[in-house]
Amino acid sequence: ARLNEQQNLLRAVSGSGVEHMEMVGKQWDQFDVMLDSHQDMIKAEVENLRQNVGTRVKAVNDESEKLLARWNQFKPKSDALQGDRITMQKAIEFIREKRQQFDELKAHSDEIRKECEQFDVAAPQFTFLDEMETDLVDLENNWMLYEMFTTEMDDLSKEDWIVFRSKTYLFDEFLNKWTEKMKTGQQTHMSVRLMKDVESLQVI
Repeated sequence: ARLNEQQNLLRAVSGSGVEHMEMVGKQWDQFDVMLDSHQDMIKAEVENLRQNVGTRVKAVNDESEKLLARWNQFKPKSDALQGDRITMQKAIEFIREKRQQFDELKAHSDEIRKECEQFDVAAPQFTFLDEMETDLVDLENNWMLYEMFTTEMDDLSKEDWIVFRSKTYLFDEFLNKWTEKMKTGQQTHMSVRLMKDVESLQVI
């Protein structure tokens, strides 16, 4: 009878009795268990990520090492600048092909880095990609200059000859522009080659 009186008093004060307090306690215990379970799940996911990252980093580095080896073996050397236009074009195609392969691996490495940052995992190293990038950009800057030159020259050569005879000044402007570009730009093996091409066209 006294317990009933206490419950009635609790109901009057809080709108509920001991039963409600017990229910709240059970719900809190369930929530606590769920929270612990969620934290355990996150820890397991992070650990799985660490292991997965290690595997993916190794895969990217292995492919990067192979790509760098092929690049160093077959990249255009300075003697390629003595070749004809077909040889030069093949060199440009090789650079483009390796750029595409490099970009694919770089995209994978960037994705891995973002995931590591998100999950507070130590940033991985991709030394082969870093080593190749500097050399690749340097050769691109040189050889794409040759491609720009030949593309502009090809555009002029597509002009109908009858029409072009009245626009020969365009050809002179083209040669003058590239002469100035070679004189004011950085002196490289490519700029020397292009200057020779410009000079040979000037005597035509």
